[in-house]
Amino acid sequence: LKSGSAADAFTVVLTIAISTTLISYLWIFPTAVKLRYAMPHVHRPYRVPGGTLGIWLATGLITFWVALGSWVAVFPGTLEPLLGLEYDFKDAWGVSQLKYEVLTLGTLAVIFAITVIGYLAGASTRSRTVTVPLDVTIEAEPA
Repeated sequence: LKSGSAADAFTVVLTIAISTTLISYLWIFPTAVKLRYAMPHVHRPYRVPGGTLGIWLATGLITFWVALGSWVAVFPGTLEPLLGLEYDFKDAWGVSQLKYEVLTLGTLAVIFAITVIGYLAGASTRSRTVTVPLDVTIEAEPA
């Protein structure tokens, strides 16, 4: 990439757009625990070792690290002072911290708005129900 204001802003927006995958895991891993209790009868090809304790430990540990990574992605440079480390924001990102946060939170707001619009537009599809047997084991065909 070229350097300069527009290139630096693009880098910030691209970074947060990519980081949204990390942010999505904040909901994905806890859902595994919820599904384990809400639908325990459903066959799953993989189970977390250790039973109930194992899934709680794995979910807690993973969710903690994902939350930490998400915080650092959205608000870089905020944890370093707590750890006694120096962090030159402008040198690291090429933009001021204010500009970074405006671009980051703006990108997240756009993604959130698109999500809400899609959710509302899909209401009629979600209202239709289909009965699917969830306790059936499907065998994979040999390659």
